[in-house]
Amino acid sequence: MYSAIEEFLRTFNVNYPLVWALLVMAVVAVTSLTLYLFWELVLRLLSAGSASRRSRSKEQG
Repeated sequence: MYSAIEEFLRTFNVNYPLVWALLVMAVVAVTSLTLYLFWELVLRLLSAGSASRRSRSKEQG
């Protein structure tokens, strides 16, 4: 199975270099946007949790 995928990618790369380059750029862009959104969500959740803990400690103290 892997050899068939490898062969397809090699021939696609040689026969359609512009499409291949655009495909690689699209994969990089989608990956970077996905990672950005993931870390944005993680950091916002951590920030919200930290803020709620601070407000609770101020109410008690």
